[in-house]
Amino acid sequence: VRELLRAEAAAEHARPEPSPTPSWRRAALAGALALAAAAGGVAVAAPAGAQPGESGSLEFTGEAPFSDVYVHSVIQAPDGRRMSKSLGTGIDPLDEIAEHGADALRFGLLAMSSTQDVRFSQARVQQGRDLANKMWNASRLILLNAIPAEGEAVAAKPATNLVEDRWIASRLQRAVGSTTASIEAYDFAHAALDLYEFFWSELCDWYLEIAKPRLYDGDEDASASLLWVLEQVLALAHPLMPFVSEEIYSYLPRPES
Repeated sequence: VRELLRAEAAAEHARPEPSPTPSWRRAALAGALALAAAAGGVAVAAPAGAQPGESGSLEFTGEAPFSDVYVHSVIQAPDGRRMSKSLGTGIDPLDEIAEHGADALRFGLLAMSSTQDVRFSQARVQQGRDLANKMWNASRLILLNAIPAEGEAVAAKPATNLVEDRWIASRLQRAVGSTTASIEAYDFAHAALDLYEFFWSELCDWYLEIAKPRLYDGDEDASASLLWVLEQVLALAHPLMPFVSEEIYSYLPRPES
């Protein structure tokens, strides 16, 4: 780590302010960092623009290879001991993926992340699995009723005529802001939990339930608003839960489709 910091300091003296790692790149690294956390240690962001197989080292490029070093916590066994094969306290991530799914494990590790060592929480992984199921079922309800069997689908856009439509647009923007700020600060736990709170409580428990009668009656404003919110929240969830969000996103109506 000291060598990396020296390289970064030398680069800052030699050239202007380095470009920060884009927020989308930080978010994309979040899942990989979380999966590496079980082994403990230091995870390093790759240099922006680096090609596969390139080290991006200072010696060969003349530039600092990265601008951010994320030192993550050690994830301990549920009883607080360090994970160890010899002690039988290790947890195989492949077994967790087989039981709960990759997105659920990614979400759980991010939600339990901290600046201090943390105990592995099966409840957080189950929370990620529940969110993935909720995301799939809610999206299925919206897509089956907002897209007509014949004719063109309504364009996804925010509606402003009714107070509930304005409310969900406001809450969505708040969720985007808080989640983005957490990712920028490498606070992945709050990013994951903010996403969970918005999708589960505000979108599904409140807005979707209020908008259901309008959706079933073919109200175009309700359909347009729900499609817009779904598109935005899938993009927000993608860095944390890429597989289910990408699959659902592929079913969204497009002007050319």
